[in-house]
Amino acid sequence: MAARSIEIKLELRKETGKNKAKKLRKEGYLPAIFYGPGYKESIPVMVRIDDVLPYLQSSHWGTYAFNVTLPDGRTETALIRDLQVDPLSREILHVDFYQLLKGHKVLVAVPVVLENRDDCIGVKKGGVLVQPLYEIEMEVLPGEIPDGIHVDVAALDIGDSVRMSDIELPESAVISIDPEETIVQAVEPIIEEIEEAVEEEVEEEMEVEVIGKKGVVEEEEEEEEE
Repeated sequence: MAARSIEIKLELRKETGKNKAKKLRKEGYLPAIFYGPGYKESIPVMVRIDDVLPYLQSSHWGTYAFNVTLPDGRTETALIRDLQVDPLSREILHVDFYQLLKGHKVLVAVPVVLENRDDCIGVKKGGVLVQPLYEIEMEVLPGEIPDGIHVDVAALDIGDSVRMSDIELPESAVISIDPEETIVQAVEPIIEEIEEAVEEEVEEEMEVEVIGKKGVVEEEEEEEEE
């Protein structure tokens, strides 16, 4: 399913710098820039935090298509290309909006969304789902950007998997991932595998110890005979 468009307004940001950005955030605005192939220079802008925060906090933030109104009144379609986040407070500090051009493909990382996990046959049998691939990079037309790659895992039994070749992608999408790449697989509980490995290791150590003691006894018997 293509990502839905969100209407937002970008206002001109006349002052830049760390202190000015901090002041803007206190006033309810998020510092940002708008740039793209149709613009020679990036435009410093700001956006109401309440207008974009729900989308920025989503795992899908990189696939949302925004219909943005620029300070001069022009309208463009844009994706969020980058977020700057405070590593301690996790507060969003800055956002980059990238212009999309109709008919021109754009590279996006689309998250993989597992559906019906609780109904998975393998999970009900005590297995677990292992997901090697959490997102799929693709070049795709702006109007076909999916909000996520949705994978139904209800029918997966232990040992079953879903591969790239099983997934339906947008018609214009181009990916570089091997079709045989595993996206998700139902497997036996990992903890059981670890326990079995530990038990085997303990048994091997006990066998070595017994053999070693037997060898010592045999040597002592040979010395007594002499």
